[in-house]
Amino acid sequence: AVRQLRGLVREFGKKSVAWQEASRAGGSADDVTQHWFDSSAMKRGASAGDGTATSGIPSETAAAFLAMFAPAADDLDRILDGGGRVVLSNQSHLYLDRGYVPTTAPSAQADAVARLGLPFYPPRTLEESASWDPADYGVPDDRVAGIEAALWAETITGTDDLTFLLLPRIAAVAETAWTGRPADWSEYRERLARHGRLWTRLGLTYFASAEIPWTHE
Repeated sequence: AVRQLRGLVREFGKKSVAWQEASRAGGSADDVTQHWFDSSAMKRGASAGDGTATSGIPSETAAAFLAMFAPAADDLDRILDGGGRVVLSNQSHLYLDRGYVPTTAPSAQADAVARLGLPFYPPRTLEESASWDPADYGVPDDRVAGIEAALWAETITGTDDLTFLLLPRIAAVAETAWTGRPADWSEYRERLARHGRLWTRLGLTYFASAEIPWTHE
């Protein structure tokens, strides 16, 4: 079915964009494939034995995911071997429906932090989120078609919830997508602090993490 759909897309002079699972139906240099399942990080976490994972998912959960998604282990190699390009949207860092670390939340936002974010993803600090490096996957720069952050809406009830989960994390995603590498955290957090002033002026709700020396001057 995937091969047939690709054929139809090409007949119209277009290129297909598909999730990484489509790589199991073959591929070519004309294809763009979205790599979302970070099996290597989960594998490290599943073998850690300490209840945590590099991907941010507990070891037992990671082991169950690995069993379910075992074929995904070779997806990235299949994409690259077929000559296609990759959109990086790895769940380990670029799924922004992950909750925030409660101890970094100001008291006024404690309820929002407890309510928002999918519960099976253990929370990350902003520093951990901003540390994501696209070079970790061994994809040559000229084969990276783009970087995409994803946010599923199960816990969202309105625009304020949406912007709360996006901001400030989406700024780090944009920085890394633009430069190709994560910024130095000590320097980046100082620049990020000034964004609060803009978001407040625009009436956007954002997570005012204690990790950032926010300024509104």
